[in-house]
Amino acid sequence: SQLELRDAMRTLWVAHVTRTRVYLMSALGGLADTDSAAANLLQNLIDLGAALKPFYGDAAGDALTALLVQHINLAVEVVFAAKAGDSAAFAAANERWASNADAIATFLAGVNPSWAEAALKQMMRLHLEHALAEATARLRGDWQADLRAHDVVVVHIRSLADTLSSG
Repeated sequence: SQLELRDAMRTLWVAHVTRTRVYLMSALGGLADTDSAAANLLQNLIDLGAALKPFYGDAAGDALTALLVQHINLAVEVVFAAKAGDSAAFAAANERWASNADAIATFLAGVNPSWAEAALKQMMRLHLEHALAEATARLRGDWQADLRAHDVVVVHIRSLADTLSSG
C-alpha cells in the first residue's frame, strides 16, 4: 500500500541520516567503532538502491547506490576539510558534493518523471545545508545546536522520503 511504501522509504532515509551521523561522530572522535559505523552506513546505501529495484530495475538501484556512495564520500571530504581548517579543500569538496546532489536529483527524475527534477535538486541542496549545519555544530562542540540541527535533518529527510514514495 501507499502508506507501507511511505513508511519503508522514511525508515530507509532516516536510517541514512542517522547512520551518517553515527559514522561522523565515530570518525571525528577517532572511536573504535568507526569501521563498523562505516559498514552500517554502506549497507544503508545498498538498501536504498535496492528499494528502487522492484520499481525501476537492478541497473537503476545500482546506479542510485553508486551515487549515494559518492554522496557520503564527498560529505566525509567536506567535514574533514572543515575540521582541518583547509578552506580551499573545503570549498572544492563542497562544490563536488553539491554537483553530486544535483546528479542524484537528475537521476531520480530520470527514472520517474513524476519526480520533478527542480524540486528534487532543491530538496537535495537543502539536505546538504542541513547536514553541513549539523556537522558544523558538532565540530564546534555546540552539542545543543548539533542536536537541534539533527532534528531538522530528520524532518527534512522524511519530506524527501515522502516525495519519493508518492511518485
